Amino acid sequence: MDGSYSKGATVKQRIFNWTGIIDEMHDFEGNTRGTQGGKGAITQTDCGTLSLETGLALPANNLASSSKEFADDAGVRCLPGAWDDIENYARTIRAPRGRRFLDPAAVTRGAAAFDEGQCAKCHGGPGWTVSRRFYTPSTTQNGLLSGTVVFTKPVAWPSNWTFQNTFQTATQPLAAEVTGFNAANIAPPQVACAIRNVGTFGVPGNTVLTDSLEQKPGGPRAQGRGGFNIPSLYGLQVATPLLHHGQVANLTDLFTDPKWDAHTQAGNAVFLPSGDVTNPAKRADLVQFLWSIDGTTTEKPVPTGFDTGCMP
Repeated sequence: MDGSYSKGATVKQRIFNWTGIIDEMHDFEGNTRGTQGGKGAITQTDCGTLSLETGLALPANNLASSSKEFADDAGVRCLPGAWDDIENYARTIRAPRGRRFLDPAAVTRGAAAFDEGQCAKCHGGPGWTVSRRFYTPSTTQNGLLSGTVVFTKPVAWPSNWTFQNTFQTATQPLAAEVTGFNAANIAPPQVACAIRNVGTFGVPGNTVLTDSLEQKPGGPRAQGRGGFNIPSLYGLQVATPLLHHGQVANLTDLFTDPKWDAHTQAGNAVFLPSGDVTNPAKRADLVQFLWSIDGTTTEKPVPTGFDTGCMP
């Protein structure tokens, strides 16, 4: 939650969920009902008697329209403005404080290593992520983005950063270059321009474990083959294990295990290769810097040409 909104001078909302399928806090109504088994807050009729309230029908996917428009209609909703209140609360959640008693010199060296790795190509800008909502959701606006706005991948991006380059919000296409990896397009749509492919889908080199992690029961592979929504760097001092599937025990493992070299080198192809045993100090310094980040840390700017590519 602390990474939903940036904490610096510029407050920015990132796209939500690892797969970038949610563009406003109100869309979590669907998770509340379908995943958590709750009634939700967008209800109508017999208000005040929870057992008699009925949920208003939601759009087929979170990017088809604006759930806020459903939630804020005071004429027929039991709790108009409830999700606005939740969003306002979420904006106040602070990031965990940077770890205390770090070596200041090591933190400074680690910040230089962060720059050397060009990590800000993904983890730069407000909130330490290039993921950002670049429009105000509405039924009309979302319809335009999902149907007509072509997303052209910026020239500066490495070719492996995304497969989703058709529409701003598009179903994941076939991954034809990997035989049998996807049997069909995978819904729901996602904000494609916020996605980066840095080799963290499943476990590289382990098909069995990848299947167990990324295969939906009785169905196709989960979203993520084309990359994931860039997370914030807030809270790394308390957030382990790492990555969307929790397959990395800690930051040291992230930067030393060769399985994750694609992630470490996403910004600089020669940065800290896992086979290079001459740089343990640089890795340790980088970890110290990442542990130091909190809402008061000055954010690194995104290099020219490496912002999200999302068009206002």
